[in-house]
Amino acid sequence: MKIISSHKTPLMSVAIDGAGIDIVEGAVIMRGATDETDKGCGVVGATACTDTIGILQELHDFSDTGDTTMEDGLIYVTRKVQPIYPGDIVAAEYDQTDTAVIDSNVNSTSITATSLEDNIDAGWIYMVSGTGIGQLFYITASTTGDATIKSASTVTCAENDTFIKILPVLHQYEKINTAADKIGTDDSVGGMRWIVLKNQFKIKGEEGWIDLDPTIHHNFRGGGLDTLGITFRVLLLPRDTIFNAAT
Repeated sequence: MKIISSHKTPLMSVAIDGAGIDIVEGAVIMRGATDETDKGCGVVGATACTDTIGILQELHDFSDTGDTTMEDGLIYVTRKVQPIYPGDIVAAEYDQTDTAVIDSNVNSTSITATSLEDNIDAGWIYMVSGTGIGQLFYITASTTGDATIKSASTVTCAENDTFIKILPVLHQYEKINTAADKIGTDDSVGGMRWIVLKNQFKIKGEEGWIDLDPTIHHNFRGGGLDTLGITFRVLLLPRDTIFNAAT
């Protein structure tokens, strides 16, 4: 992830506890909250990303430096973090390795997955693997476990095909991936309370990001987008930070 619009730019030097593993550059860093473990430290973002501090600007290499140990005061490792202030906008890729799976009820006009959240009307589905790979669908309606798409797919998807959710504009709950540097996909609603402002894509070798438009990009090019090196990202307005806690 990266901050693309900010009112303030100075970096913070934050003590980091990676819990014995590396934290990648671009990861969300939040306030540690566990007594005798990571209080007083920044830790990798997870689930709700409660009290987010900002975005890590360098690799936290555990094998090189270890972690800060606030519980005994013996190791103190700091990293540069770009703080997220109220009104800042964060760009995050959708993680195409963190996916959900289509179940056995398959047809050309809907996507069915156990526990699929019922509030993703006006969002998108991108097929990552399987029979339907490379197809992009706009969602016109959703119920728990099922999303109706704008018109029939070029190729009917199959059981066990995998996909990512591209969340609706103004949606307020996302899933952060394990590395905390991208937005992942689960069937059910995510736990991070940031606001979706815009969804965009870029094709490898082409300049600039293009806003997703349901009048143009549903079933875009009839599929085959996986062969073009397509990347999707979301522009987010963080809500739950140490500077502006969510209510």
